[in-house]
Amino acid sequence: AITYTSTDLDEVEPTTAIVASSLWQTVDFSVDFNDQDGQSGIADLFYLVGEKEVINNDWTSNGTFGFAYETFEDNANNWFPVTGTFALNGGAYTFSDINEGNSNCYLTVDQTAGYTYLYEWDQTITSSSGNQRAGMHFYCDNPNLPNRGNSYFIYLRETNDKVQIYSVNNDVFNLESDVVFTVNQGQTYNCKTTYNPSTGLIKVFIDNQLVSQWQDATPLMTGGFISLRTGNCAVDFDGIRVYKSRGSQVIISADVNSEMSIESESAIPTGYIRSVVIDNAGNW
Repeated sequence: AITYTSTDLDEVEPTTAIVASSLWQTVDFSVDFNDQDGQSGIADLFYLVGEKEVINNDWTSNGTFGFAYETFEDNANNWFPVTGTFALNGGAYTFSDINEGNSNCYLTVDQTAGYTYLYEWDQTITSSSGNQRAGMHFYCDNPNLPNRGNSYFIYLRETNDKVQIYSVNNDVFNLESDVVFTVNQGQTYNCKTTYNPSTGLIKVFIDNQLVSQWQDATPLMTGGFISLRTGNCAVDFDGIRVYKSRGSQVIISADVNSEMSIESESAIPTGYIRSVVIDNAGNW
């Protein structure tokens, strides 16, 4: 006789919480996290450290520590345009020139082999032209080159209904994964991409669903930038965040040129910590 066993499908989202401690810190401090998943188990733990000026609405991050947090409510002063013109528009970072086939605007974010990274952004293709595509480069080493030197990038293609993963070696790109996925004009997609340099594994999630993955046999070990890229379309970008992996506790630096460097005034919070986890079934 043959005995069969069944495994329940895990559709339950894991939970994460920051353990309560003092809200006011003046020197480096530790932060503890409580991460739970009762079914498939937690696969990856990520965190993000942000800060803001008292008079601003925008949270931002110090890219030298491997984080990014860009909401475009006040400005886009941290970004460096190379090709084409990006502009603030209603709380989004917008590119409007449908004749440009390779726009480029980059942000400095140090990325090293010691961490797994989570890149998150929202994008909306708003135009109706031909061959429309847009996405983001990560792990770039030269953002001023057409294909950002050595890097990876993710494209959502509206015209062809594809999600694509590209690798770039010495500024020459190669298509590594080409998955059919409906991309609608005017619809906002939340894009999450994880990259583990120790394994070379890249995973792409659209609206929290795993859509594509590819493993690089010779993965990039360092990068200094992320870069927005569009092709022959108008696009709104928003909610751009870069997280890095963590354990159950992290140390946050608080001083000049640190992860949190802005002093509070009138009891207005100027520091921010965000936690995101994913379980082994792909639930966020």
